[in-house]
Amino acid sequence: MGRKTILIFNSQATGDCLIGTHAARFIKQAYPDSHIIFCVRQNLTLTTAENNKNGIFEVLEILELQEHIDDVGFIDFQGNVNTKNNSLTSSPDIIYQQHGWFSDLGVVKSALIEVAEEIGWNNIHTETKFSVGEEAHKYSQFTVATAGPLDWNRKLNKNLDYGKIFNYLRSIIPDVRILPLGRDVSDSSYLTSLRELNKCHMYLGPMGSMTAMAAGLGIDTINICSVFPPTFDSPEFYHSGNHHSVTAKEDKHCGTYACIKPAFYKKEYSKTKIGNPETEYPFWTSTCGYREDKKSCVINITEDDIIEKIDKWFKQLHSKIK
Repeated sequence: MGRKTILIFNSQATGDCLIGTHAARFIKQAYPDSHIIFCVRQNLTLTTAENNKNGIFEVLEILELQEHIDDVGFIDFQGNVNTKNNSLTSSPDIIYQQHGWFSDLGVVKSALIEVAEEIGWNNIHTETKFSVGEEAHKYSQFTVATAGPLDWNRKLNKNLDYGKIFNYLRSIIPDVRILPLGRDVSDSSYLTSLRELNKCHMYLGPMGSMTAMAAGLGIDTINICSVFPPTFDSPEFYHSGNHHSVTAKEDKHCGTYACIKPAFYKKEYSKTKIGNPETEYPFWTSTCGYREDKKSCVINITEDDIIEKIDKWFKQLHSKIK
């Protein structure tokens, strides 16, 4: 049989689409001569620039740089496939749909479910690898990238004392540079922000696409978690490197992740159930009915919780340098 045309369609958010490209390397293992097209949904936006009508094209610009991706595009509301290089001349031989998360697997493994069925879980690894189209030349000054204020405020829904957090960084690394990145702090494209990220030494911010990209670029991360358990989508649990996850302390957490409804993976389930594991509240909710104070595990994260993980990260970094 001739070359297979394989379509991967990810209907989720930007970060999930980036992680979804990880499947392409495994597809190439199964079908070495395949032509892989990666598509997103037509209404995809960047969460830090939702009113930017060109946001989807900024995402496609990044997706086409990823290993084993031959073409990129989007599927419109009529179900038509629109590709950048017009490489789809007939119906694809195989379609992989990345449409849901499964809470016992985590985000990375969830994106690999159908591939795993083809080549077996034993051949799967979750360590991602991303490209921004140029080599990393680190800043001479130790630089910590962070999310812009929009991402911090909309996810944590509170006014953290950023000065306290960043001043602690300055106390342990006196000449450190703090570099906010994202479309809410720059008119440049998201790819430009990621290329800046690639020059940095660590990333600190709420869990999101930049956290995933940092890990896949080999950059240390300290990520502030959503209501999901950190084992689900934190690089600390799926990636090598100096990664740390920030959650609320036990006395400020329900302790059982009670608002997350289980969605254990079954082969037939992945074919019929569309969507992420259900939660009773938004991922970054400020309220929770499972605690007496009605405050969620997200809103109960403090500056000291973040500083504690910065301290652990620094000790590991210092140990490595020694």
